[in-house]
Amino acid sequence: MIIWTGDSPSHDLWQITEDDVAKTIEQVTELIKEKFPGVPMYMTLGNHDFHPPNTQDMSLKRTAHLKNIASLWEHFIGPEAAE
Repeated sequence: MIIWTGDSPSHDLWQITEDDVAKTIEQVTELIKEKFPGVPMYMTLGNHDFHPPNTQDMSLKRTAHLKNIASLWEHFIGPEAAE
């Protein structure tokens, strides 16, 4: 089992963009899928998994960023949760 606690993007906030954050989450997701096939994974998002950090409205609002992450993680969380 893998527990991914989030906060994967670099913490040098003045040098990263929203696109960098999204790409990092995608790269880490793909790396885990490739290196640990079939291993259950439980993940959460950290405050640096958004740009700028600490700005995500954690209500049930589905932003484009959250939809993208749900799509990336559907392999692990299933289609119903990704919806």
